[in-house]
Amino acid sequence: MKKRIVFIFFSIFIFVSSFYGEMTIAFFDPILTYCTKDEKNWIPVVLNNALMSQINRYSNLVPFDQATLSTTLEQIKKSEDSAYDEQFIIEAGKLIDASYLCYVKVIKISSLFNVYFNIVNATTGVPIATYEDDGTKDDLYKAGSESIVNKAVLKMLEDDLGGIHSLKNISELKKTMGWKDSDGVPVSRSEEFMVAFLPPALINCDDVWMRELLPGRLVNSFFSYSRIMPLDQGVEKTAIDKIKLSESGIYDESTITEAGKLVSAPYYCYAAITQIKRGVYQAYFNLMDTKTGKPVAIYHTSCSADWIRGLKGFNVVDLAVYTMLTENLENKYNNEYTASLGRQLQKQLKKKDIQKAKDTSSNRYSVYVDKVYVPPKERERGANTNDKNTVPVSREEALRKRFGY
Repeated sequence: MKKRIVFIFFSIFIFVSSFYGEMTIAFFDPILTYCTKDEKNWIPVVLNNALMSQINRYSNLVPFDQATLSTTLEQIKKSEDSAYDEQFIIEAGKLIDASYLCYVKVIKISSLFNVYFNIVNATTGVPIATYEDDGTKDDLYKAGSESIVNKAVLKMLEDDLGGIHSLKNISELKKTMGWKDSDGVPVSRSEEFMVAFLPPALINCDDVWMRELLPGRLVNSFFSYSRIMPLDQGVEKTAIDKIKLSESGIYDESTITEAGKLVSAPYYCYAAITQIKRGVYQAYFNLMDTKTGKPVAIYHTSCSADWIRGLKGFNVVDLAVYTMLTENLENKYNNEYTASLGRQLQKQLKKKDIQKAKDTSSNRYSVYVDKVYVPPKERERGANTNDKNTVPVSREEALRKRFGY
């Protein structure tokens, strides 16, 4: 019943919009982090051209005039000494006559690229469609079923927006990508559970890429697998800018708590990553009530950097979000895709992340974070060697300790 009501609402919205004028979408240059000079030259051109072309081809959204957008951006840059970030894009979007804003964040981590797509309401700055993926340099410009842009366009138009902007010929793209040609249904959002996503606190940790990666990943995971509505992402930065950091300049959980009091959302969410030793981290996720300052949902685990990166697969953020939705929030804010995330995580954890190494003397398994200790006898037989300080535990206990089961 709720789905029908939401769908009827969006249908009326589109009808009224089409009567008064076309729905336009402005494409901003990607926000690039840790990319080389050469990559900063070709990535914006490749991604924007592909994104603009596919949205124009498969939706009834009309690309906003790029010349007008460029002129507006140049005027803003001259009048304000602002960094080109999400806040800049959202504020600039409010000055142009576009219905939606579309931008991409690209974070280079080692030889791989994390790519985060976002479509926001130009008036409110609130995200209405997101997609996150990762790949090599070649993956950024591949076509067909391997195209990151095609995956983003299909997911944002069909899943997040429920197909209300899609043209009939999008069925061609679905076939190319291996999707079923069924009608999309917009996911209903819960405005009373609007969440501000703040940058993570990094403790004893030099991996600054986490600060860039985690907020967008949290937004995407909550947006994709729940009915929670993200707050305007420019607001969080404004709140943090108002906070005076400690004399040492440390951005920690106390700073986050003060920033959380300034956001207009009833809830805020952040991660705290503590490096225990080289390659080993404790990841702590907290969803807080802004008024009371008390946690609504908490998840923590020990993990490796690869499990935080989650490149080429699910990650600790997806696991944290799924656990908080199903346990702390008792499935109240699940959407049509929450159960699918749970099945995918179970499948991945069983098949990919746990390596088995049988200790012949005790007939037990030894697991530490995402590595398995290989006893000396097994080592002599050519097995992989990992951390020597691993404590032998049963496989069930190892799974429970590591993944919170």
